[in-house]
Amino acid sequence: MRGSTSFAGVALIGLMATACATQPSAKLEAASALQSSNSTAASAAPRNEGAGLASATNGDNWTAANLFERAERADSTPMNRFNLASEYQRTGRLQQAVVLYRTVVSDGEFSHLVILPQDGDRGGRMWRVNLAAESQRRLDVIAASSARRTMGVPTASDLGSNASALVGGPKRGEVSDAHALRLDNAAEAPVVN
Repeated sequence: MRGSTSFAGVALIGLMATACATQPSAKLEAASALQSSNSTAASAAPRNEGAGLASATNGDNWTAANLFERAERADSTPMNRFNLASEYQRTGRLQQAVVLYRTVVSDGEFSHLVILPQDGDRGGRMWRVNLAAESQRRLDVIAASSARRTMGVPTASDLGSNASALVGGPKRGEVSDAHALRLDNAAEAPVVN
């Protein structure tokens, strides 16, 4: 099941207006960027960011995280850290997401992004948010979700609304490109009951 939760990736979807691509072309762009961007040269950051946005738009969150890791290493802007944190959150690597969101809260005050309507909501409204404020909101949601989980109350992620976090990937650390592609393919597979 591939869906984005209301707290993870909503703002990231808004960033993808410039990265609109069909799923096959997004996969090709990501594969090309993964193969050619093993360096962290600053000139590679925009390509990694664009390919990461296209991958995230299509729900390939593990691949997007790898691309955003490269973009962030090359150019550690609040936006690159926010995008990486969003993908860590969507893939269930919450501790890493929290660390990055905290850095964006502290230095993303003057950065803004436009949030577009979620997938399929063509009549929905767009709005502009402050990156630091959105990062703090996401930190609050993660904290509340963790508290509910501790009390035994299932969260949206526990119920399967974000397949990327439920396909057996690691809960922390980096993932190889090949493993990221396998995890994304597993997240795309239909759930059979």
